Amino acid sequence: MFGGYIACLQFIRKIQEAGFRVRILLVESDRLDRDAVNAKLAPNPPLQQAVANAEVEDITRGSHTLVISPTDAFVGYSFWTCIKAHRLAEAIGKKFIFFLQEYEPIFHPHDSYSAIGGYVYRLPHRAIFNTDLLADYFRSKRLGVFDRYEGEELARHHVAFQHALTPTSPPTHEQMAQRRTRRLLFYGRPEGHARRNLFEIGILGLREAIRQGMFDGNWEFHGVGTLGPEYDVELGHGRTMKLSGTLPQGDYGAALREFDIGLSLMLAPHPSILPFEMASAGQIVVTNAYESRSADVLRSISGNLEPCDADPFSVAEALAAAVARVGQYESRIKRASFDWVRNWDDAFNEEVMDRIKEMLRA
Repeated sequence: MFGGYIACLQFIRKIQEAGFRVRILLVESDRLDRDAVNAKLAPNPPLQQAVANAEVEDITRGSHTLVISPTDAFVGYSFWTCIKAHRLAEAIGKKFIFFLQEYEPIFHPHDSYSAIGGYVYRLPHRAIFNTDLLADYFRSKRLGVFDRYEGEELARHHVAFQHALTPTSPPTHEQMAQRRTRRLLFYGRPEGHARRNLFEIGILGLREAIRQGMFDGNWEFHGVGTLGPEYDVELGHGRTMKLSGTLPQGDYGAALREFDIGLSLMLAPHPSILPFEMASAGQIVVTNAYESRSADVLRSISGNLEPCDADPFSVAEALAAAVARVGQYESRIKRASFDWVRNWDDAFNEEVMDRIKEMLRA
């Protein structure tokens, strides 16, 4: 399950624990397969229970009356759902809450969809940001709440939480040194919905680094992120990369420890979480800077991050730097520990939850 859905379900779990009843309004589907959802969430019983405890109501067709009350709060997950959340909140004289996990117009070319996305940020709302990095982008561009409010009023209208990393830890010095084959993990999402992950630039960067001889010796190349069946990607000079769906979720943290270099690109304000999970597992991680997420900002989070620009030659150069650092075992271990939460109760800590509760009651 993608991280954005996990964050939203954890949010539902936490507000339920705070005493709020949750009703999920279906706006793009006329059926919720509870058995399928239950099976998908089986590895995570708290989330499974959170969904089981929530009411579900279908408003896709708009064919029946939706009963709401003056004490309701409406939270939108995407800009499409926020349009309905705005109308419902407006009916009871309130502002909707935008659970913000990306600057969504980037999902579309410069077209009507993108323009509608921009419109939604201009609607009166409160914002819950997935990471301070995303909030910093909105602040730097004066988007949404940062264009409407200042000072204490702004503080009352937004909060940011840290997306919890999957708990993992780096291998020991001895385990790293004993490896006869080095392994690279590429977060490669070739499908159109994930163009912001720059699959083609990642592949071209790898091919250039291989052409320059940066990966001479025993190296394996693995990719994850495709929605289709696994297949091999030719990297040139006799090298191939096997691209598959995901790492095993049950052993996800352990699987990350098996790689020496990570490659994860994101041409979007939200950095994605995988680069930080890779770094936490002791990998040297090539990831691109973007707008307010500068190279200096990335290095300040973890020294295991090797920032680059979003072009093949910068990626190849950063990969060369990463290869040169693979043998620095103690440094990789030390820099795997950095200031980022590893569980969801810390992500939605008391301070964050106090702000969220104020928003829900406003």
